Amino acid sequence: ELKRRVKKASPLGDSDEDTAIRNERARLGKELLSWRRTRDKLLPPDTPEFAHPEDDDWAVEREQLYLPSQYPEQKRKTLDLDQLAAKERLVREAEAEMALVELCMAIRTFGVSVSYKHAEITGQARSTRAQQQLVKALDIRNKYARVYRFHYGRLVKLGMPENDGRFQKLTDADLKSYNSTRDAQQLGSSKRSESWIWYGGMDGSSIKDDDKKRLDAMIDDDLRVFYFRTKAHYERWGEEGEILREDFKRLIKSHDAMEKVWLALS
Repeated sequence: ELKRRVKKASPLGDSDEDTAIRNERARLGKELLSWRRTRDKLLPPDTPEFAHPEDDDWAVEREQLYLPSQYPEQKRKTLDLDQLAAKERLVREAEAEMALVELCMAIRTFGVSVSYKHAEITGQARSTRAQQQLVKALDIRNKYARVYRFHYGRLVKLGMPENDGRFQKLTDADLKSYNSTRDAQQLGSSKRSESWIWYGGMDGSSIKDDDKKRLDAMIDDDLRVFYFRTKAHYERWGEEGEILREDFKRLIKSHDAMEKVWLALS
């Protein structure tokens, strides 16, 4: 995330964003120096891949930490990193769960903001301010999508199957709220399935209680509407089935009657 922000920032800029990025890079640099000292105590100092630059242009956002997920499985076994890989996987799973929670909230926030803007906001000045808020909400949604995709990719490299029940590949189509509660019913909308992120297999053990309650409340509201609309679709399909069966019965009776007519004429 910091690497992406650095690319967009101006090195000599004096905006609030540029200042925040410089401060964040300085803070990260201090943490990495501490990490290096610990690493150098545990690993041979002459290891080529652990060599680090000493110049003033050190790009901290590109620093390689050489975690187990950055090595192929065979090399992890050679370096005896299996235990560390298992611990990293637990950390990645917790980070992925938190990213999903924040992503769901960001999606709902963005969806509600769009609906409110369309229904309540009028005038150029208010519309401009509302649009700026929508852009911020969209950036937050995309941020957590990137965070989840990053940790998901690391989990796959650590041996997690891509069709895992808890974590799945996140597509752009998943970055939407419930179709059934946001959009008016249209032809074919009942055939669209909802994204797995709304009722996935998250265990919630690493999620803060307040965040989990807010997310559960949001999802429960949507699921309630989703249930009743799905139930209405089911009952409607049942009625259409009954109508179709009765039509066939009438067709059979009509053919029987016409058979008698033709037999009488013959």
